[in-house]
Amino acid sequence: MYVDWAINEVLKWQNEWQPETLFHVHGDEDRIFPISNLAPTHIIKNGGHFMIMSKAMEVNAALQQILAS
Repeated sequence: MYVDWAINEVLKWQNEWQPETLFHVHGDEDRIFPISNLAPTHIIKNGGHFMIMSKAMEVNAALQQILAS
């Protein structure tokens, strides 16, 4: 039930506003949200949808870079 709801929400999302400064950390191997459809500011090599677990050091480095800027 949750997955059906989540897919529906993503497909119908109509966001028309973006903050002036936006940081987007994304994995280049994410099969749920393919990078080909996006323009992230920080790309994690070999990062998938659960890269927060599998690529924690790389994600942390990107976040440190963002916070330092």
